Amino acid sequence: MKKKSIHNFQNVSSRSYILRFAILFCILFVLACDDQETSIEIPIYDSNISNQQQQKIEIKALQDLWRQYQRSNQNESILTLGENNQYIEAYVISDDRYGNFYKRLIVQDYPENPTAGIQVLINNNDLYTHYKVGQQIKINLNNLSLSQEYGIVTLGIQYNNELKEIPEKLQYDVIDRFNNIQDIVPTSIDIATIHEEQIATYLAIDHVQFENTQYYHNNTFAGSPLDEYEGVRELKSCNDGLTSFLSTSTYSDFKSLALPKKNGVLKGILTKNYNQEYFQWVINKPQDLIFNDEICTESIFSCDSIEFGNENDTILIIENDFEDHSKNTVVKSEGWTNYSNNPNQQWETFSSSGINASKGISAKISAEGSERYPFIAWLITPSFQILDGTNTILEFETSTSYANQSKLEVLVSTDWDGDVSTLETTEWRKLDQAYIALNENNYSNWYASGTINLSCLSNTNAHIAFKYTASDTEGFNGTYELDEIRIRTF
Repeated sequence: MKKKSIHNFQNVSSRSYILRFAILFCILFVLACDDQETSIEIPIYDSNISNQQQQKIEIKALQDLWRQYQRSNQNESILTLGENNQYIEAYVISDDRYGNFYKRLIVQDYPENPTAGIQVLINNNDLYTHYKVGQQIKINLNNLSLSQEYGIVTLGIQYNNELKEIPEKLQYDVIDRFNNIQDIVPTSIDIATIHEEQIATYLAIDHVQFENTQYYHNNTFAGSPLDEYEGVRELKSCNDGLTSFLSTSTYSDFKSLALPKKNGVLKGILTKNYNQEYFQWVINKPQDLIFNDEICTESIFSCDSIEFGNENDTILIIENDFEDHSKNTVVKSEGWTNYSNNPNQQWETFSSSGINASKGISAKISAEGSERYPFIAWLITPSFQILDGTNTILEFETSTSYANQSKLEVLVSTDWDGDVSTLETTEWRKLDQAYIALNENNYSNWYASGTINLSCLSNTNAHIAFKYTASDTEGFNGTYELDEIRIRTF
């Protein structure tokens, strides 16, 4: 299934509208031949309607109206506000100058310490020439409609049961701009404290960096061949190790820039992914990543690259394809350790066909139904030894069923004594060159880890561990699948 992105819908036509009132049609017809605005000077328009004739409501009240409607009309995707004299006031926080937003304006209720934000669809792809970040605006709600995209309550015009953009030439009938431009002060938060009310507001998280694996496999904002509509990159907090995601449009001007290999502050707008399953961030420009500090280190294991021989000349040390198991049973491979902090939920086998097919019998792990958060589950190989002078490699395959904010790591230890009570006190080093399926990868595919060199572990006993960690938030975790594990030497 193809995903859309909050940033761009350039493949979808949005020029066709049937306006509900003849007078609006006449205005559009008269203005149709006018030249488009090209200056970045932002003119100021004061409303001709006195505020005394209108009723101001808060953005939060508009959000509550939408959510109440959703609860009562679960099969309806649009709420039409009809004729009314209401308006909201807000401050602009999005900037489409760098191509990371498309025909949408995101605003919040206050320039500092906001309580709510909302999105407005406008059929104009140069909104920065009309609305400056920090500018106060008034949005007249007469005959507009509400829906929701990427977790954001959204204003637009209803047409054929879809929420469409406000026509460009009518935007000033809907939006008044004022000569009041404030500095937008981002609200500082931690990944652990993100919540729904912060969606569509301008936030900052400190001490974050991109996951190390991103530098090997997806080292640009959105320039990978696998990126469709958007590139989603995993961020990690150096404070508590929790992760979040940055979404960047494949139409943005900075999509091919390399991710900064530093640590620091991210300033951006909080949204959700297309299916509204997990939180993600969108930035106005790459300069909103103020990454000036050295990356926080974790224990990483890496051997120098080697030339691999013919596969026919290799000797299998460990192999597990789970075909000796029945489906829907706890993994009990000989010599392997299957352990979690919830004894009733461990790595188990499954077999499925169709879109999200297994590879025969495969292993999977999920936090769904777990009574512990964060939920942690380990699947660990038997101990093995690498003889001096031999070359040894690890390979495996992974898939996800919407991993969301859960993660899977592959680790190595030469110190673990085989006792599950010492798992957390043992030094485990991350094999960060191994590719593990990402949340944005197609859930129907399996992804090869690549060939990970273990040869510099010579003359030591070692274990490889697959560690699943769920986030603290119930409902924001997913499933990882694992198969075709092989350690071989030549």
